[in-house]
Amino acid sequence: MSRASVPASMGAHSLDSLARAAVWQGGENYGHPTGHGIGAFLNVHEEPNIFYGENTQRLQVGNFLTAEPGYYKKNDFGVRLENVLEVVEKKSPDAPDAPLFYEFRTATLVPFNVKLIDVSMLSPQQRNWLNEYNARVREEVGAVLKAKLHMAAFYWMLNQTLYVPEHCCPRLAAGAAPGVPVVGELMLPLVLVSSLAALIRW
Repeated sequence: MSRASVPASMGAHSLDSLARAAVWQGGENYGHPTGHGIGAFLNVHEEPNIFYGENTQRLQVGNFLTAEPGYYKKNDFGVRLENVLEVVEKKSPDAPDAPLFYEFRTATLVPFNVKLIDVSMLSPQQRNWLNEYNARVREEVGAVLKAKLHMAAFYWMLNQTLYVPEHCCPRLAAGAAPGVPVVGELMLPLVLVSSLAALIRW
């Protein structure tokens, strides 16, 4: 959903289908709604934006909603990733008279756990999205962490948002194939140089 571009006339149930397409291709499904609107004062599942079944409620610019597809292996484990997305109007400067489309801007800027990412399973488009997301986390969250002098958290964040090569498929975490450096090994020189620079400025 984070990469989707949809007609403004599309109902919420169509977004549900977009998110489920990947697990459907593997003959699987998940039993919970793909997402929902967000309320205040702990009204977590706020109507009308529930992405499940036959809900035909339409989105509006400024809506905030969750995207939380998952995969569950019976009697073994489950995985669910959840982000909050903002509905924004898609700009089409080359076609000002084109029908209105919406896209989604990620509101929650929390790094994905690199130990759970196998880059070899990502398409080039997915890697590109992950790199853009990581760049936003570094820029926006990194600025706050440095301003508050939370340097341990800052370096942890850098370690979780490394650039993913578009045409190379290493694992990002421990357990990588022989000869492929793990995240900590890749990050150590940057941490040392950054720490030295901070001491010099101090």
